[in-house]
Amino acid sequence: MALAADCINRDALRALALQTLIAANTDAGSRVHDPKDWPDEASELAGAPTLMVITPTERKESLARGVPQFDTTITLVVLARVSANTDAASQVALDRLCDQVERAILCSPAMIAPIQQFVFVETSQVITVMGDAPVGEATVMFGCEVYQIYEPDAGAPLTGLDMTVPPLGGQGAPVRIRTNLPQPP
Repeated sequence: MALAADCINRDALRALALQTLIAANTDAGSRVHDPKDWPDEASELAGAPTLMVITPTERKESLARGVPQFDTTITLVVLARVSANTDAASQVALDRLCDQVERAILCSPAMIAPIQQFVFVETSQVITVMGDAPVGEATVMFGCEVYQIYEPDAGAPLTGLDMTVPPLGGQGAPVRIRTNLPQPP
């Protein structure tokens, strides 16, 4: 079985969030990363705000028996990092960046289109001192509910039928049916 072509998955949602955050021109600018291009520790803390986007978890809730179809909640996590001269300045910069992230994700038509609802938005922040400068770090989590259906694999095409139908009531001879089915070009 394969996920239907018009359904979104974790990878596609993460890629969409990356595009949305870059296009939103937050204080992080183009410094928006996914796990494939995490910055190294030195460049990450060079003072410029940075965003990192991951989709670490998902939960599927079945909608019916039969063909697997789900309301799936994908957790989209945006990690934000800022650095400033003081704790207060780091906090202000971090609050501003978190607000920009929320607005970008929650107000983007491209992000809203494949999502049934945002089940939750949760933000946590911490300010720590690394070297001489306070560093603000935040985790902004979005619970993104999407519809997913897994369609059966097509398999080999049906080219014909060959079956035997038993007689009704056990009287008479069984009937054998054979036919070839036309195939599309």
